[in-house]
Amino acid sequence: MRTQNGGDNWTAVQPAPLSGSVIRGEQVGVLADGSVIASWGLMNATISSDQGESWSDLLSPAEEDMRTNNLSHFAILGNGRILFPTNEQIVYSDDNGQSWNFVPADIPDRINEVSFLDNEIGYICTNNDQLYKSTDGGLNWVALTSPFGGTSALEGIAVLSEDRLIASRVTTAALSTDGGLSWTSQSSYPAGYDYDIDANGRIWTAEFAALNNGAAFTSSDNGESWSEIGYVCHSARGSTLTPSGNYFFVAGDGGLIVRYDVNAILSSTREQTITKESVVASPNPTHSFTTIDLSNQGSNMQLEVQVFDLSGQLLMQEYAQNKSQITLDLSAFAAGIYLVRVQGKDWIQSVRIIKQ
Repeated sequence: MRTQNGGDNWTAVQPAPLSGSVIRGEQVGVLADGSVIASWGLMNATISSDQGESWSDLLSPAEEDMRTNNLSHFAILGNGRILFPTNEQIVYSDDNGQSWNFVPADIPDRINEVSFLDNEIGYICTNNDQLYKSTDGGLNWVALTSPFGGTSALEGIAVLSEDRLIASRVTTAALSTDGGLSWTSQSSYPAGYDYDIDANGRIWTAEFAALNNGAAFTSSDNGESWSEIGYVCHSARGSTLTPSGNYFFVAGDGGLIVRYDVNAILSSTREQTITKESVVASPNPTHSFTTIDLSNQGSNMQLEVQVFDLSGQLLMQEYAQNKSQITLDLSAFAAGIYLVRVQGKDWIQSVRIIKQ
């Protein structure tokens, strides 16, 4: 399914032309050029360059013959690397999927989640309560301490820093403050299938709640405390933030899709709310310069403009006052996706920029 208006409407897209039977979709990701990758838990994944209207196999026939495991979960790093870790191989591309490399691996169970802090440090969690860490962009992995003593499948991981991690199974979450060397169970933490961290460091997740229900949560203090933002009578199985950070979606059993308005949730705790139209960047995509339109944001107030990479690292910071626009020079940035955040006195808007 595809939406182009923040979830107001959905349309079915053409099924992927994979050989064999597709049991279920595993993951969807967007590359820097706007192409969409979908994985299905099979020996190949698919890619679309026209927003899902047509699909083709991600790996060539010769590359598919080099596979030893199915392609399921993957990560798209800030430097553009596409990484599929599997039991016996690490499959990765550094040229936007044009060619693929294969590195031997020894991860003895199904991989349920892949998450990177930056271009080098990443974590994967598996079906046998095992966590692995990479410090070289996903080419090599080292086993860490099992968060729950090897008793159940890990479903999600939040990488807040190299030391602070949250891992979850279906009903319980655990916290590590030493990079995964030791863990403490956290009964007050939501046990999310997915954790998303926005440009402000706020965490968003949804958990499989009691009696096959679903609950959505957010935390603004690195996971120390959580606020429930919604509860539905369907099991929640996954969640994601939109690239703009304006909406948080929860998906679950029975075709469940729930949309949460992030700005409305955040403004509900403020004394004053000012509604602003979304900022616009042009040109986008860009090779160097892009101009942020500030004409709808209030020209008499000081605005803070920040640029983040997908790991949340602040790369640029500018201030604008009495200006209707501001031009950002991204020519020194690597090709990839960046988030521009514009903040006023009591509101925040953001826009995704594709640097080519």
